[in-house]
Amino acid sequence: TQGRWRLARREMDTWDEVALAAVSPPQVHLAHAIELPRFTSPAWADSSLARMAELRAKVGPPNDSMFGMCEAQVLALQGRPDEAARALAETDAMVAEYKLEMIRPVLLVIEGEIADARGNLDAACDFHGRAVELDPTGKRPLRRLGRVQRLAGRHEEAEATLAKALVQSPGHPGANLEMALLLTDRGRSEEARPHLDKALAGWRQADPDHPGAARARELENRLGTLQ
Repeated sequence: TQGRWRLARREMDTWDEVALAAVSPPQVHLAHAIELPRFTSPAWADSSLARMAELRAKVGPPNDSMFGMCEAQVLALQGRPDEAARALAETDAMVAEYKLEMIRPVLLVIEGEIADARGNLDAACDFHGRAVELDPTGKRPLRRLGRVQRLAGRHEEAEATLAKALVQSPGHPGANLEMALLLTDRGRSEEARPHLDKALAGWRQADPDHPGAARARELENRLGTLQ
């Protein structure tokens, strides 16, 4: 959340070394792969995919099918939606076979990211909306839904969604940035400023190339010119 992705990736490797002494190795490797997309920017996507391939090789079938959903998120981030869809289908098949429906909201969020990568924002809104219906208290689906609603021009819906997300996590920098962007686009820059301040505060220690922090700084400059 703080945008310190380099540190997070190093700590994940350290955690693996400790956890392997107490937890089943396949569980450790899969947990690492599940977390890795959270700390991946486009610049690091290739290295994340390479790391996932290493971890997948250590797990083996049938559990290695769960790596598909991890790879799909990174492929979507790279703008490779067709490959992402094929990767996600691998996990989807396992979920159907073993009736692992508790992770269906996660798969719907990833389908939304793939639709977003294709430029189909209406479909992205639909997937994220279904994820929220299945997991009403889930924080990630709600934030993603608000973002794609904003991008799709569904401003009133986006504001309501992001308001709910901020009730859940008032200081979340990503949710605050989305609200700040939305309010600025709607000509409400004075209301946007407190949300931007929270985003900047949350990312004050972020990596220099963290995408969200960079976008917040861009908005800060934009609001400065509007004053």
